[in-house]
Amino acid sequence: MTEADRIKIEQYGAKIDGLTVGREYDKLKLLLDEMEQFKNSNEEAKNDAGFNYYIGTGLGSYSDYLVRLGKQHTDDVVIGLRRASMFYLRRGLALYNPTVHTDPRSQLRILTNYANTLDTAGRVLEALRIYRRVLDISGRFSIARGNYGRALQFLANMVNDGGHYKELHCYAYQAKKKAISIDDPDMYEQAEAAFQSIVDKYESLITKGILAKTIVNKKYKMGDTDEEIEYRKWCLMHHLFLNPLNEVQEQESAFAHDPLTITTYSDDLDPVSTVSDNSAEPPRWFAMLNQLKEEYVYARYLCFEGTQKNGDVHFADRDVTLSLASYDYTNYSVRIEQLILLSN
Repeated sequence: MTEADRIKIEQYGAKIDGLTVGREYDKLKLLLDEMEQFKNSNEEAKNDAGFNYYIGTGLGSYSDYLVRLGKQHTDDVVIGLRRASMFYLRRGLALYNPTVHTDPRSQLRILTNYANTLDTAGRVLEALRIYRRVLDISGRFSIARGNYGRALQFLANMVNDGGHYKELHCYAYQAKKKAISIDDPDMYEQAEAAFQSIVDKYESLITKGILAKTIVNKKYKMGDTDEEIEYRKWCLMHHLFLNPLNEVQEQESAFAHDPLTITTYSDDLDPVSTVSDNSAEPPRWFAMLNQLKEEYVYARYLCFEGTQKNGDVHFADRDVTLSLASYDYTNYSVRIEQLILLSN
């Protein structure tokens, strides 16, 4: 890529930031159209992580603007823009090379904007996973920490367990409070003001001391055997428990179980059955959720078995003779079959 093209791409990034902050969305749309033309005429731009990051970010900002405008724009247009935004941001991540992009924050910016796009599209749990990834790399990337807290706040309002509700709100408050306390050049004025507004609202409704108090979780036994302990630690490390607290960055033994379930459910009784025999068929939603939950737990275990023990020969593979006539270098094992079954 020529130096002129490199400078042009950086200028695109600066313009997108300026137009978004200035809320000049008509000009932003024209700029995005220009960037599409530049991409189509420049093969190297297609394979530049920075260019994909800038255009993905701009498309995400423009789609958010259309949502705020309301019904005059169709859902299909917004969905198309968000899909394009996710495509470019994912491509930017795939193309990111730390040896080429010497600014270590480049990856953090791409990841954070990708998580923001997921969040606005309603994929909050996936967004939380990406925010955690950013914070694992750098706990001082304040914009990611603030948005992580905002996503936790949304999750807290969705859970039906009173204890989880309170704890998640505490985690959310502390994340946003810390975000605005970090001296970070990537934290822009509007975002800091938004986080501060949420912090102020928390403190006006709840005693500040309770919110700021360090969250201490009781330590629990992780299992009765070495294998069970290894399995639960693996699930905890990958945030795979069906537990709302599983979505916070911290990994506590108190989160290492699957309490997610239906607590209450109401349904109309079938008038025909109640008249004939004073009985009605019980609601099926409990059984459906139980089945889904058990299938998830089994899939999780298959993933653990297939990935964590792939170096050990399963006893079922012993004394199994396979033909070597094809010489196609294909690997066969019970572990691999577990992962194939999982993927299907």
